[in-house]
Amino acid sequence: MISREKLNNIHKLSLEEVKQILYECIEALGLSDINEAKEALGISRGRIYQKMNENNSLQLGIHKLPMINLML
Repeated sequence: MISREKLNNIHKLSLEEVKQILYECIEALGLSDINEAKEALGISRGRIYQKMNENNSLQLGIHKLPMINLML
């Protein structure tokens, strides 16, 4: 678990630095849209939805995105 102090430090960074951290996290998790996940995993769109759960997907507003590195 990340400490509150470390989380607060994120807010002290420039927006460009926060954006860089965001892209690193996206890459590490394999955050993608359904079509990218379908292509990367070689499985059907329906199977992607079946495999998605709270441990391997991220809810952003009304969009639920798979984290394919956690689906493997």
